[in-house]
Amino acid sequence: MTVNGEVDTPLDESDVRRAIDRLKSQGVEAVAVAFPHAYVNPDHERQAVALARAALPDVPVCASSAVLPEIRGYERWFGGNLSTFEIRKREQAWRTREKH
Repeated sequence: MTVNGEVDTPLDESDVRRAIDRLKSQGVEAVAVAFPHAYVNPDHERQAVALARAALPDVPVCASSAVLPEIRGYERWFGGNLSTFEIRKREQAWRTREKH
């Protein structure tokens, strides 16, 4: 994506799938997707999130642009990671609660 939200290079879904496969093989517990300029055009993030959710149905996945659509990359990245962390912790708490 360009700064104006125009597609400069189409999302390479095979690259995204390879990255997801690596995460899956490492036993990832949560995934936060953060791409440059997604605050202006989140299409690539949405595509990557859809692929990750399909491949990792039991893993929380979120897009930085959905959590905090800010121009600053660090803030979006941090917000996306924090959100995924919180989702994972809530799921663990519910599982523990259901066992008792």
